[in-house]
Amino acid sequence: MKIFLLILSLTVFMTNTHAQATPEQKAYVEKMTPTQLYNSYTNFVINELVKQIQPQGIVLSDVQKLEIGKCTRSILVEEFTTNEIRTMFIQPSNMDRTYYNKKLDHASNEIQARCKNLFIKQ
Repeated sequence: MKIFLLILSLTVFMTNTHAQATPEQKAYVEKMTPTQLYNSYTNFVINELVKQIQPQGIVLSDVQKLEIGKCTRSILVEEFTTNEIRTMFIQPSNMDRTYYNKKLDHASNEIQARCKNLFIKQ
């Protein structure tokens, strides 16, 4: 099954081209360490994934979520800089859609290739 994890999750940000974090959110994100940034975005991706696959009859165990999270996080670290992750959180309206879509597509393909055995339809 082909799941476009990152592309679908980023849709949440991209649907509102004027989306922007509040000053408090921006200050919080700017203080985050690289580890915190990647972990937060990974958690966001996993939560979006769970929402998207439940209607298809796919339920992830906590162990699967953890393993998919590890797989996803490693790919995010390879694909995105901390500044790019910050931009996705703080001001997605400033993102170059073509550039990010290309990176997201590549990351999504990597996740599908590396994590596909972690999805079990029940």
